Amino acid sequence: MITKAQNYDHQIKCFICRKEIRQRATFYQTGVNYGIVCVECYKKFAREDLDLIANLFIAFGGYFGQYKRSEFSVLKILKAIQKDLLSIYEENGIEKVNIRMLHKALVHGISPKEYIENLKLILKE
Repeated sequence: MITKAQNYDHQIKCFICRKEIRQRATFYQTGVNYGIVCVECYKKFAREDLDLIANLFIAFGGYFGQYKRSEFSVLKILKAIQKDLLSIYEENGIEKVNIRMLHKALVHGISPKEYIENLKLILKE
């Protein structure tokens, strides 16, 4: 649901990117109790992605673009956690590995779409 915000005395921040949502700004509320999302994030991400991103940030913390984008490399992250990958995979399967990698991409400002494109490039190599 998209709504016009009322005049609030306290600061409202986007649940995804943590940018301040100014008075009278338009915002989107994801699911039940996920928080408020700014217009920029609403336009940037698909609705399903907003729910997924909100769940990942609830589970693992952080926010979109928390760290420098230039510091993220799918291949570099995989190499850094390769020792843990086998045990994670054996215990929980590839889904757990994908979830953790997607979360790392999000906190570095990489959208789910960009993350998938990165994975496709690596698989081609």
